[in-house]
Amino acid sequence: LRTQAQILIATGGMHTTRDGAHILQCSQLPADVERNQVLLPYVPNAVENVAPIAASAGISPITFSCPGGAPRRLQAFSNHGFQVGSISLLQWSAPRRLKTPYRVQVLTSDADWEQATTLRFCRHAYGMTRQEFKDFTRSRMSIYRRACDDMIGQWFGVFEGPTLAAVCGLMYPDGRLARFRLVLTHPRSRKRG
Repeated sequence: LRTQAQILIATGGMHTTRDGAHILQCSQLPADVERNQVLLPYVPNAVENVAPIAASAGISPITFSCPGGAPRRLQAFSNHGFQVGSISLLQWSAPRRLKTPYRVQVLTSDADWEQATTLRFCRHAYGMTRQEFKDFTRSRMSIYRRACDDMIGQWFGVFEGPTLAAVCGLMYPDGRLARFRLVLTHPRSRKRG
């Protein structure tokens, strides 16, 4: 799969290129593996392909997509002292009718967005105090809401009665390439279909 992806930098992020790789760094969250990445134009087959780029960028956790043989390749990186882990894999299957009283709707009201912000607090980011994370989350969620108000995305909520159980953002800044943002489910609502 090849795409013409846009890299949009916000909230103090930095984007540089080195040896054909894109390096994304977030000064506000220097230890966050999701926001500090080396994006390679190829799937690495040896530590030697990645080590100099990651080291010069000051990034120790690295992530890459590796279809087929991922565990074997990840073990090779782990053996060389890299922090290695599986973050997430999103798969789609045909939707099924929910047996629980959930409803899906686009977030619109202040109350909806406040619940989404509170839900985001459930996932504390590394390298920040609880208060720093709350301040950061409020700032990020206000950015997302403004983007939705400007019609470059939509934020969906799954509600159980009046309570927000899960959220998922969908951003499409150029109207063609969409990206899922902040897919979160409250701990008490997980694994319930």
